[in-house]
Amino acid sequence: MNKTTAATTGDGQMMRLLTYKDVAELIGVSVRQVATYTSEGILPCLKIGRLVRFQPEDVREFLLRHRLEARRRTVRGIPEEYLPPFMRAEGDFHG
Repeated sequence: MNKTTAATTGDGQMMRLLTYKDVAELIGVSVRQVATYTSEGILPCLKIGRLVRFQPEDVREFLLRHRLEARRRTVRGIPEEYLPPFMRAEGDFHG
């Protein structure tokens, strides 16, 4: 992570702002993809002169909005509770 920029939160505490590169590294995408997210309004950003920065909380909320919940596992329509233990999600797959 490079150049540090800080802002003040509502309670007067300093908060480190993130760069495009920081966000890209955190979420595992390219800098170009982060720019696309901001231009499409998917990821909020702060524009300070020519600089674009991101609040860590905005990145966290972005990730939570895009989180997919695990679906209940079935095998060919058989509910998980009827499967043998080794096929269940909570089963021990490593023996």
